[in-house]
Amino acid sequence: MVKELGERGLRQDFIHLMEELKGSRNHIAHEMLADDALMRRLAGTGAHRIAWKSLRRGLYLVEQAIVVHDFLFGGE
Repeated sequence: MVKELGERGLRQDFIHLMEELKGSRNHIAHEMLADDALMRRLAGTGAHRIAWKSLRRGLYLVEQAIVVHDFLFGGE
């Protein structure tokens, strides 16, 4: 989707933000789940604090993308 939007001429700064968001999404959806299972096995219940750090970054990027999108494209 991000590639298609870039080819259609969407602003490059927004495309860059979406690429960064895609990277966080992929990390959260794949690596973080595997890491969380391993950390819980090794560190017990205290491991959730480590996992939340990556998740917070991804959520921040989602919020940032929404705010920038609304600013650039007049989201209502």
